[in-house]
Amino acid sequence: MRTHFHMKRTLKSKLKGLELVKKANLIFNKLNESDSPEPRLLYLAGQLASKCFKEGSYSYFSKLSDKIEYA
Repeated sequence: MRTHFHMKRTLKSKLKGLELVKKANLIFNKLNESDSPEPRLLYLAGQLASKCFKEGSYSYFSKLSDKIEYA
């Protein structure tokens, strides 16, 4: 399945920040369109979501929180 290939490639990539989140979002949308995703795809999706949070969203939301706090 191509979704599996794209997830594995994105997990191994050196993408960071918004680029990683954009790429992962495309994969998540494709997975969401599937009637019954395979368990291994759900597992990889969890890993990808974790990577997105750690390497993309966390810093964004941390900076946003600081801006709000000091506004």
